[in-house]
Amino acid sequence: MKKVILVLFSLLVSSALFADDLEMVKIPGKKIEMLKTEVTQELYEYIMYENPSFMKGSDLPVESVSWYDAIYFCNKLSERVGLEPAYSVNGKTDVYSWYYTPNHGNIISGKITWNSSANGFRLPTLEEWNYAARGGKNYKYAGGDNIDEVCWYRGNSSGVTHPVAEKKANDYGLYDMTGNVFEWCWDIFYNNIFMRCYNGGSVYKFSDFGWDSYWGDLAEKQNYAVGFRIVRNVSGNSSAWNPSKSMENAIENKINPRELFE
Repeated sequence: MKKVILVLFSLLVSSALFADDLEMVKIPGKKIEMLKTEVTQELYEYIMYENPSFMKGSDLPVESVSWYDAIYFCNKLSERVGLEPAYSVNGKTDVYSWYYTPNHGNIISGKITWNSSANGFRLPTLEEWNYAARGGKNYKYAGGDNIDEVCWYRGNSSGVTHPVAEKKANDYGLYDMTGNVFEWCWDIFYNNIFMRCYNGGSVYKFSDFGWDSYWGDLAEKQNYAVGFRIVRNVSGNSSAWNPSKSMENAIENKINPRELFE
């Protein structure tokens, strides 16, 4: 009995931490919601059980993750909270059927498909990323024209990443869209299926961010300047997904905590 109580207490504490790291923001004019911050190291390690980041800190953005690692994370997170995974490899959404070891610079072998109707977590497209980053405004940077108010970049970061959400958010409530770390997107880079796009700028870049510019790299590349942010599809009138409520339902229905977080 004591063991059960300790497990439930641990689950409730985890629920609060999980909710803080997984707060989604509905994007006006789009049927998506987006994580308000870059995926943190705490959230990544919580789901993946390891942290590949070069600069360590629970509230820092995760980096040194490949594009393959990011889509693996998306499916694993979706499965654990009862959402339909967005990605499949050779028709299979279960990440354990992909025979892929994340965080080691490996390649996922097989045909990768995105189910655009799934409600699980995924990477944004470049178009979705740019739309959300603008926040409905025409500022030079996401959130304003003063780069030091909204962005960690080479001129003010001292060459290290910083805790998420320290700078001013844009008008949609999204933080660090033009700084801290670049963010992987779904799109193929210059028609090369082995390369993928990322956007947003980083602590190693000067203030040369442009709305129509983006970068790309090999999908297996683990770059300490690149992390990611997640989105998911929502219907027009639905409320933002609530991770705490998902955990409460799991407790009420006596779901094994390992089914959520392993």
